[in-house]
Amino acid sequence: MTEALFQQIHRDPQAILRRRKRRLPRVLIIVTSLAGGTAAAVFFWLHFGSLVQAIPFFRENSATVTNGDNVGQAVTREDFVKFQQRTTGFLQSVAQDTAAQKIELNILSDQVARLATKIDEVQRAAAASMLLSTAAQPTISLRPTVASPGKTPANSSGRISIGGAPLPPASSEPDRRR
Repeated sequence: MTEALFQQIHRDPQAILRRRKRRLPRVLIIVTSLAGGTAAAVFFWLHFGSLVQAIPFFRENSATVTNGDNVGQAVTREDFVKFQQRTTGFLQSVAQDTAAQKIELNILSDQVARLATKIDEVQRAAAASMLLSTAAQPTISLRPTVASPGKTPANSSGRISIGGAPLPPASSEPDRRR
């Protein structure tokens, strides 16, 4: 294997030089583009660096006030203590309001429970009175009374269709199949 490599190198030395000449333009393009990128970065940093410093991530002093009248000024210890006291007072008032609402909610739930028991009592009393009133009424026989055959009530016009189908025309003599 080394002999084959040795023969290739000595047989065509011009090929090696041609490969090296092909690399030169690529290296020049890479070096030139890196130099141009660096120059552009320096230009933008010098001319637009103040815009980059306006981004909160790049600020040196992160404890500056960004709203109100003191924009850009550092927060003092006294300001921070005052802010902490205001926040503590607010949180305490919220806790008191929540406790008051909880007490009121318990009172309301007790009232609703009492009202529900009263409604149940009234419904039981109404059901009991309904049972007593139905027991006092005369009982109605569940068996229908059968009229004598051949007699129809005076205001009836004849036979009555029960199934909804039309009846055949009435004949002069009564039907005695029963």
